[in-house]
Amino acid sequence: MKTKVSVNKQVLINAVAQAEANGPLENKAQLYERAAEIYNSNGNVQKITYSVACLRVKEYGIKLKTLSGKKGRGKMNAAQIAAMRAGRGKRIPKGDKFSKSEIAKNAIEDLRKHVPERFHNLINSIAKGSRVSAFKLHCLDCCTYQTAEVRRCAATTCPKWLFRPYQGKEIEE
Repeated sequence: MKTKVSVNKQVLINAVAQAEANGPLENKAQLYERAAEIYNSNGNVQKITYSVACLRVKEYGIKLKTLSGKKGRGKMNAAQIAAMRAGRGKRIPKGDKFSKSEIAKNAIEDLRKHVPERFHNLINSIAKGSRVSAFKLHCLDCCTYQTAEVRRCAATTCPKWLFRPYQGKEIEE
């Protein structure tokens, strides 16, 4: 059982202020490490770690100059977001790729012929690019389209077994 480490709030506030005395640090990780070092060097009996400093700063709501993110950058502005998106290139959704591919269109049509009509909603989702629907349909195919059989599946060596649909609350113990 974990015990709560007691921290002198005022000493921690002073340690954070001293760590940020010359301005914000590169990131919060550096701040918490530095604050823990300063806190521990003040002769406190109870030494704290980086993690404890992080938890108590959040718990006490201590205001920080140091921002989250890479090198203290914080949230990106509109220009940075636009530059990031431009660098990624244009992402084409799977559904659009499938609708332009003859191979994908043929595969979807073959599925419609093979799969019982009550599961055609899954095929429609797959055609739009849904991987979750593909998993569901694969499990149903394996269990002859019986949802109860998917729920009771005992093929624990199947890589999809933990992710199979129709489990309900049976996985919880």
